[in-house]
Amino acid sequence: MIDLRSDVISRAPQEMLKILKETEIRNNYNTFNFDDPTCITFEEDMAKMFGKEEALVFVSSTMSNLASLILHTKPGDEVIVASTSHAV
Repeated sequence: MIDLRSDVISRAPQEMLKILKETEIRNNYNTFNFDDPTCITFEEDMAKMFGKEEALVFVSSTMSNLASLILHTKPGDEVIVASTSHAV
């Protein structure tokens, strides 16, 4: 199992912070021009790892939760979640 929650339950080690500091980032979220080579490589690696054609990187938990709800429901559906759930 791969736990991708590490960004919300732990602190980044120094080696990770160093890599992040040196990473080329070209995203321009104001115009939604997603051409960041690091994100593209990450998406490609994840798709390959999980045997999928493509993968997506979401910029926030809220965005990924919303995408999940949209994909699994239709307008007018109700979703029951815990009061402490991210979806709330």
